[in-house]
Amino acid sequence: MNHPAPSPPLPAAVLPPCAPDVLTVRPLGDHAVAVTLADGRSGTLDLSWLLGYPAFARLREPQYFARVAIAYGTLAWPDGEDVSPESVSARLRGAA
Repeated sequence: MNHPAPSPPLPAAVLPPCAPDVLTVRPLGDHAVAVTLADGRSGTLDLSWLLGYPAFARLREPQYFARVAIAYGTLAWPDGEDVSPESVSARLRGAA
């Protein structure tokens, strides 16, 4: 049986950059968290923009929001809500 030749790998310029993993997270109140990323950047992330989406309705509850954790390198909550690593990286303020 003949199999087609494997496709050549995509050039690096075509591959999207990977967002760095979240290493630490600490809730700050007012729907903000302090985070540190694997690339060394750290700062504050305002997540209030998520509150308008029905899937994130529970994050309006301060006690539930404070249960933020790291899962698979990004921010997540117990009921499965999460924020993409790309959004975390792009929206991080005060990053150095």
